[in-house]
Formats: sequence, C-alpha cells, structure tokens
Amino acid sequence: MRVAILNYHRIDVGQRILHLHRRAEIVVSLERFLYDLSTAIRKVRIVSLREALGALSLTSRPSRSLVLTFDDGFNEHFGMIADRLLDLRIPATMFVPGDVLLGRPVPRFIEVVGELEGMGVAVGGLARQLRGRSRSERDSALRHSCSDATLAAARERAWEHFARQEDVDAFARTDVGEIGAHSMGHPDLALLERDDLELEVLDSIRAVHEISLADDIPFAYPFGGVGSVTREVASVVAESGASCGLTSDPGLNSPSIDRFGLRRFDMCKTAIESVIDMLHEA
Repeated sequence: MRVAILNYHRIDVGQRILHLHRRAEIVVSLERFLYDLSTAIRKVRIVSLREALGALSLTSRPSRSLVLTFDDGFNEHFGMIADRLLDLRIPATMFVPGDVLLGRPVPRFIEVVGELEGMGVAVGGLARQLRGRSRSERDSALRHSCSDATLAAARERAWEHFARQEDVDAFARTDVGEIGAHSMGHPDLALLERDDLELEVLDSIRAVHEISLADDIPFAYPFGGVGSVTREVASVVAESGASCGLTSDPGLNSPSIDRFGLRRFDMCKTAIESVIDMLHEA
C-alpha cells in the first residue's frame, strides 16, 4: 500500500493575489490544478485522508491511492475549487488556521505584511523574521511599521484572501469535505515556547471540532519542513488527540510511516506525472 498526498495553497482563479504569495511560490493556475485533477482521476484512485489512514494498515488494498489537501483556508478553496470537487464527488481535506475558522478580528500576520507591502510600507523581510514570534510581538512590530489607520486598512484587506465561516461550514457538512487543523495563527511551531505551542495546537483542534464535530481531526504543520516539525512539535500534536500530522516533506506514504510525519507533495513544485509514476512503480 502506497499513498501520495498532494498539497495546494493558492489557486489563481482570477482573484487578487499578493505579490508576497507569488514570491513564495505557493500559487498555481486554475488550469494547472484542473489538469492535475483530471490526470489523477484517469490514472489513480482519489480517496479521502480518513480512508487513506485506514488503508495504510491494510496491505491488500489498491496501491495507487491519492489524497487531495489544501492549506491555509483561502477563499478560492471553498468557492470554485470546492464546487468542482463536489460536482465530481472528489474527497478533499482543507486545513484551516483556527483564527480563520473563528473569524478572529485580526487576520493572519503573513497576509497583513503582504498588504502593507502592496500599500508601499517598507516591511522588508518582516514575515520571515517574525514567523516564530508571539502574537503580541508580531502586533508590536506591525504597529511600529506604519500608522494605526494604515494597519487597520491592511488588516481589512487581508481578510479578503480567506474563506467565510459559512462557506467552511457548508463544505464540512458535505460527504466529501473534511476540515483539518492548521494551528491558530500559522506560526513556525518549532520556534514557540512550550505553552504557546500547546495553545496553538490544542485551540486549533477545538476550533475544527466546533465546526465538523469530528473526533478524528488531522493536523497539518505550518511551514511543515524538517526544521519546523521537531520531535517536540510532533509529540504535542500526537498528544493532542489529532489523527495524524502532515508535513511538507515530499514522498510516498507506506504502512511503516509515522502517522505524525506523513509526507506531502507541494504541487507548486511537483508535476502530477511524476507523482503518478512513483505510485505505479511502488
């Protein structure tokens, strides 16, 4: 049994996308996504993350299985992309930060920085420099970078990138939609103090439970690379009651893999054909 998990962030469906997102190479075109989807439908079996987790323990199951995941709760995930998936009856898991799920008054730090940059404020590498800092430290840095009015305008514009609560609720109620936890504010968990780390993980799982009522909630690590998924971070996620932990390390998943170190292919950097070839050769 081998499972490939695909991961998407921003999908360009004609909406406004920050230059910061494009520079970070987390954007694929709608045409590219639809091509990936149609190719996968023709050549492999697309299953839910929940089914894949169960199947990994059963070696008699078909070996060519693929899972779709989407990170960060962007508005297009729950609009055009969700509509297409529902029309085709294709299961998918959307990993949404708790602040987006709860409609917190302060949107995600990264997008606020991107909006300030677009407004001509000199924010430099603020997003990367402060990704492991506390919420209060981030807020303080933002307040020192511009006027209160400019910051308020940037925060208001930043919310435009994220899904509305009612759209997330609607997707969670379908029989093909699953919501996963993705921390509260998307910090680099490996850089947090233990108390803050536990709050980011536990509060995000509670936020997902309030919407989905599910007990087996998956967790996707923010950033998700080797340096961001330390032993302590994985341990906190495992102890939280999450069903699994998904990284951004590429590769197939076999029955022997640690459920809190699941691998995913970043589809901004990976061709669907190469993933399918790996599944066929496994």
